Amino acid sequence: MGKACICEICNCGRHHCPHRQWRPGGDFGQCMITSYNTTFKQHPIVPRESFKPNQTQMRNNDPLSDQTTFRTDYIKHPLEKPFVHTQDQYKRPQGDMDGMTSYKKDYNEKHAPPAQMIKHDGQRQLPARFEGEPTYKNDYRQWPIERVEGKKTRSLGPFK
Repeated sequence: MGKACICEICNCGRHHCPHRQWRPGGDFGQCMITSYNTTFKQHPIVPRESFKPNQTQMRNNDPLSDQTTFRTDYIKHPLEKPFVHTQDQYKRPQGDMDGMTSYKKDYNEKHAPPAQMIKHDGQRQLPARFEGEPTYKNDYRQWPIERVEGKKTRSLGPFK
């Protein structure tokens, strides 16, 4: 037999065997190391290769081409001026116009002198003088302001 398990070496209770399964109540089962486990030869297993592509930069030594999908798919069509409907030239009707309209016929002109400016005799005067105190004088009166002197500090000298 090769290596000995910790459960075979130590029985102090502080070391736990990694091969024994823990059970509720703190009891550990039997050691899982058997003669089959110790004498079994592992066969070489090759791990599968990853399907992920390598994270390397793809390089191409060809010169940079200016051909884009737009340039390859675009078909150049001949330019034509769009059709514009031209209006017919105005032809003045022959003969003279009468010039009489229903407005001139029904609403004849009335002469009136221009409006005169109205002048007042001056501002309207109240018959008695106001002898009260307005609210702003009572609400916003001046309060005496006391002068507060600043705090004086003691000079300790230039290097203290």
